Amino acid sequence: QLRDLPIANQPTQTRLIDPALRSPMTQRFNVTFEHQIGAHASVSAGYVGARGDGLYRFFEPNAQAEVPQDRRPDPRFARARLLTNASSSTYDALQIVGRHRLSRGLDLTAVYTFGSSRDDYSTTGSGALAAQMPSLINLGASAAAGFQGGLPGQWVPRPVDVDWGPSDFDVRHSLVLSHLYELPFHPARGWLGAIAGGWSVSGIFVARSGEPFSLRLGPDVNDDGNAFSDR
Repeated sequence: QLRDLPIANQPTQTRLIDPALRSPMTQRFNVTFEHQIGAHASVSAGYVGARGDGLYRFFEPNAQAEVPQDRRPDPRFARARLLTNASSSTYDALQIVGRHRLSRGLDLTAVYTFGSSRDDYSTTGSGALAAQMPSLINLGASAAAGFQGGLPGQWVPRPVDVDWGPSDFDVRHSLVLSHLYELPFHPARGWLGAIAGGWSVSGIFVARSGEPFSLRLGPDVNDDGNAFSDR
């Protein structure tokens, strides 16, 4: 087995956890109005909301991976990742549901959702451990070749709210149609039919709008140490 061995006089990377780390605060709420239409149909409209505060987020107080060691805010130390509570999110949606029971055991349901999910740090896939957003602004940055600026006195904290916008998993429109049809016959008769009960056929159709995405440049033109975050 191969292992990474420490190199003499080279600082090692560290992962830190905020001593005051706590579980995030989440709130969920909804209100729905439903109206019966005749004996076999109904329609409802509801508001669904959610709020998240103190969500997990990584900060990199000594700059990210691609920053030269001598250009870090504190050149005595290498890259450090700090897990803390610093992000927030909101979700708001209008949900309309229609149900109709036709004769001969056919039930139809339609659900339309118009929603909006917004945050400043989307955590999909592996969650907060995978998401990486720059924590510092390099005041000496330049799009010229090579790493410009970034001396110890040229780094300032990057505000969290500059990344506030649609979540990576935001879906604005969603339509779900489904049906359930109870077959008018019982394939199994006698005691077997009594145990198996009736038979039914169901189906579902889903249509939804696409998720947002950001166009990225590829090179690290702002010299923040992350070549995958320049939009």
